[in-house]
Amino acid sequence: MINASYPSYIDYQYIIVGALVGLCYLPSFFFDVPTGEIICSVGKKRLISLGLLGVIIFSLLLPFVDSLVSLFAILLILGFSNQLINVPTRTYVMEISPSKKTAEYFGLLETGMQMGFVVSALLGGALLEEGIIESVDLICILAILTCIGALVLINFGIKETIVGRTSLISGIRSVITTDKFIMKGIREYQTLKSAGIVVLLLALFFVITDSLIWAFEPLYYSLGISTSAMGVILAMFILPFIIFQAPAGYLADRFGKIKLLVFGLLIAGTFLILFGLTRNPNIMLIAAFTSAMGMALIIPAYEGFLTDVSCGKDRGCVVGVWDTAEDFGYIIGPIVGGVIAQFYKDITVPFVLMGAILILLIVPVLLLKKSTTKTY
Repeated sequence: MINASYPSYIDYQYIIVGALVGLCYLPSFFFDVPTGEIICSVGKKRLISLGLLGVIIFSLLLPFVDSLVSLFAILLILGFSNQLINVPTRTYVMEISPSKKTAEYFGLLETGMQMGFVVSALLGGALLEEGIIESVDLICILAILTCIGALVLINFGIKETIVGRTSLISGIRSVITTDKFIMKGIREYQTLKSAGIVVLLLALFFVITDSLIWAFEPLYYSLGISTSAMGVILAMFILPFIIFQAPAGYLADRFGKIKLLVFGLLIAGTFLILFGLTRNPNIMLIAAFTSAMGMALIIPAYEGFLTDVSCGKDRGCVVGVWDTAEDFGYIIGPIVGGVIAQFYKDITVPFVLMGAILILLIVPVLLLKKSTTKTY
């Protein structure tokens, strides 16, 4: 293990940055389950439309931010809007997926999302060349136009699978009074038993791994790695998600989701450990690409598996609990990783530990295979 000195990264400025990043996920963490509960009564299209309007409001307010307090306030709007889009979208994919193509459909969804992340990062980087103030204005205009296009597509180009029977206000009232805010969602998810628990573990630790990569990979420059090399290596953590997720969904449906989960966890964990143990840029690049490939195999497999085992359930509630686990991972991932790195005075340790955890997750996945009567 590299015993490099770890500068005082846990300083006020880093706490502020971490809080700003994590704050976006706090509204989702608290409201994912209620959002899932409300889907059947209100409908998915109305919730997605409301979320897109929230992003438009965020984009209109962002250029006028002049303090941390105002930035925190509008980030709450963004976080809540993201949750209104994400939960109904995943529920919609679950409902339209053919029984033998559940992982394939989620593989296509995840590929599209990753392509969106890459395009937005490239556009954001290019626009920043114009200056921070000018670039914020341009990015906000682009976000508004994108949301308007999405609103048109959602409301006129996509058919609602479950037509909302009540108004939004009535649906919210029902969630509070009848569903007891989150209790209905928790009860519904509990019916999935061990399968639901394993999926939550996979979702939680995948997200923690993902957040650790984004939070700590850029800090490898303190070990003597050039910033340009770190940029290329970070890209290698992203590229496999675009290349492999759609084929992984196809393979999971054809050859078994459990098999692909085991293979993906072994590959991802092994090469993430290698990434943490080396400081050779070429080996880091290979390890980053291969570990990300393993994670790309995992995601469609467990998402398709969750779709299979939740057949006949209230899938809005199922997705709400699943998203809550992911949001919890995004909140605690960088925090826990920072504490571990600070304790060991080494930013490589979190990668090694997370790699080991991914490999250990093979055990509950294999036990799940033995406990299920249906072959997945």
